[in-house]
Amino acid sequence: MEETRPELEELQSIRERSTSAYTRLYTLLLRVAEAQPVASSATLNLFTGAIDRADTSLR
Repeated sequence: MEETRPELEELQSIRERSTSAYTRLYTLLLRVAEAQPVASSATLNLFTGAIDRADTSLR
């Protein structure tokens, strides 16, 4: 068990980062959907920024 502790902790960290990124993206996607037919450029910029951050943090 002790041999795998670092790997398990890393997996936990990955799960937490993934959940956080997904939650941000989902919240922003809801904002975009609610703003239909046209979302503001500020909302779209937040959305694309969240995608970029999620992509970077999950690599």
